[in-house]
Amino acid sequence: MKTGTLELQISVKFKWWVNPYISTLKLFCLTLGIEPNYDKVGEFIAKHGFVVNKAIKCQEHTQ
Repeated sequence: MKTGTLELQISVKFKWWVNPYISTLKLFCLTLGIEPNYDKVGEFIAKHGFVVNKAIKCQEHTQ
């Protein structure tokens, strides 16, 4: 019977432009007195604003 261990490490970070984008959007909305479409902003950041690094380590043991 084979057994083993699996180690998974995921690192999720924002890209460099996300914080300036949010600050600029906030300033724009305050200046014009409008509200952003939070769903569209969230979808855009989720689609383009993340850096995901994965590391997988697998070890098999035989008995």
